[in-house]
Amino acid sequence: MREQVVNFLNNINLGYLSLVITLFIVSFIFLHNKGINKFFMELFIIVYVLISWIGFYYLNDIFNLVFDLKYLDVKLYLILLIIGNIIMIANINLKLPIYYKVINYAMFLTNIVMFVANITLIIASKVGAIEISSLANITKFININFIVFVCYLNLLGIVYIGKYLSRKMQFKIKAKEIFEQESLKKDAATDSSVIDDVSVVETNSHVITNDVSNNVSNDLSSKEGFFIDGIDCSAIFDDTDKENIARNYYILLNDVNAKLTNGYTVKEYTKIKNIINKLNIKDLNNVNLDINVLNHITIDEYNILKSYLNKRGINI
Repeated sequence: MREQVVNFLNNINLGYLSLVITLFIVSFIFLHNKGINKFFMELFIIVYVLISWIGFYYLNDIFNLVFDLKYLDVKLYLILLIIGNIIMIANINLKLPIYYKVINYAMFLTNIVMFVANITLIIASKVGAIEISSLANITKFININFIVFVCYLNLLGIVYIGKYLSRKMQFKIKAKEIFEQESLKKDAATDSSVIDDVSVVETNSHVITNDVSNNVSNDLSSKEGFFIDGIDCSAIFDDTDKENIARNYYILLNDVNAKLTNGYTVKEYTKIKNIINKLNIKDLNNVNLDINVLNHITIDEYNILKSYLNKRGINI
């Protein structure tokens, strides 16, 4: 029995195991950031484990042969080439962080080099420049291409996880700073001898708490907007509540697509602010829009504004 267990463990392909674990962690983090409820998270874990076990019985031996450079599947190779080209097209047309672009370009160039090598071997065999037995090298190139793709997926997952952990750590550090500042403010309210160390910095007409200004004042002074992952997040600084500004800043550091304290994503809130500015609304509590003013916005923009104001208890 012990020998069977040892043989089973030794037969597990580390490439397949690493890919399963990496994709699970990435999927779990992604769903967690999207606010998926507990029931669906538990269902996801159960389904993922079942699929992984089924995949183990069907794919583990294939992975072992691939990593031993003994497996040949031209169809799989062609699929990987197609996937590589799709990734390249997406890499060119999408705005991605530089580290993702570097990884994508490296994988694509590796695919191209191996493809050219295979074509060269095939042509050489056709003209009799090499022995037929040398065509075994084509199998190796195909397998190496598969191994590179597995490593590519693992690397993407590791970068995603590392980015998440980095932001999580930064978020915790800043949250601790907020807690300490809030404690000082409460102490100052009961003891006038305590000096409130929360200062206000005004940059580009935005009021920012001290902990936020240390991180973003340079960005705000050098750009028209404040950007995180290529998304303009400067709308958060229009909030009159300094604590909300700080909270929203840390929310965006953790996930730029997460909902802010007002229940909107930064993209949605930016669109709302643009509509408000377009209509030159100075006081949201006293909105009086006549037909001439409403002509400046579309029906969709009007519905967005109406929904936003209704949530604030304001009817138009």
